[in-house]
Amino acid sequence: MLDAKFIRQNPGKVRIALKNRNYDEKILDDFLVLDEKWREKLLEYEKLKSFQN
Repeated sequence: MLDAKFIRQNPGKVRIALKNRNYDEKILDDFLVLDEKWREKLLEYEKLKSFQN
């Protein structure tokens, strides 16, 4: 299993690996979109949590 940080930093390498294994590259695109949303929500949560304290 690949680390999310590695995928974010090396999407080209991951895309090539997916193609070589006959996987749909859309998986990578979906992951990158969801990961970005996750990171935005996490940042929002941390801001709200620090505001509460």
